[in-house]
Amino acid sequence: MRAGGALDPDRLVAIDVHVHVESDGHGHHSLDDELLAASAAYFKPGAERTSTVDQIAAYYRERQLGAVVFTVDATTATGHPALPARR
Repeated sequence: MRAGGALDPDRLVAIDVHVHVESDGHGHHSLDDELLAASAAYFKPGAERTSTVDQIAAYYRERQLGAVVFTVDATTATGHPALPARR
């Protein structure tokens, strides 16, 4: 990491270009309970099922990895609202 939290590309081990954030940390998830359960059954995640941006960032920083992080927006198909934009 560079000063101010900026990534130092020379120190990165890899960049993961497809990472989903699934929780805003305040009880709102990117998918409804039924879809969360179905995706958990399919992907068989570890203990932390609905990581927040801060949790994902800490995980990747510890490993000197970069990540492209985005949420799932299934609002049109399910009516479940997407996570709010983070600034």
